Amino acid sequence: MSIRDNVFKQMNPQATATASLKVSKGLAYWLRHQINAILALRKQSFIQTVEKNYVFALYITFIGLVYIFNSLHAERQAATVDRLLKENKELKSEYMTLNAKLSLRHRQSEVLGAADSVGLHLLNEPPFKLTGKK
Repeated sequence: MSIRDNVFKQMNPQATATASLKVSKGLAYWLRHQINAILALRKQSFIQTVEKNYVFALYITFIGLVYIFNSLHAERQAATVDRLLKENKELKSEYMTLNAKLSLRHRQSEVLGAADSVGLHLLNEPPFKLTGKK
């Protein structure tokens, strides 16, 4: 005897038909039970349904809050990344400008011009070594 037959006998102890008839009656009973459960849910108010399933409602609420937090966090992160990329681009262009100005100031002609304004000039004679008495 199968489990299905045992379940069917527990639900319908009067049933004495053959196995195929038992299965068809069990299926009909199961379908009727499911339809009655759906109709009962439709008759209940929303509040009664939530009261019976408050754990599931809390779970769905929690998942919704996590979803909202995650989307806001992702938007905030994307804005931060955009801001940092713009700042990086500005700093890179500033670096290039300052590097070009610095390389221009290190040219010999620029150094000579700045030295002449202070009073220094380029020697035409080679340097000589100072010697002292020991």
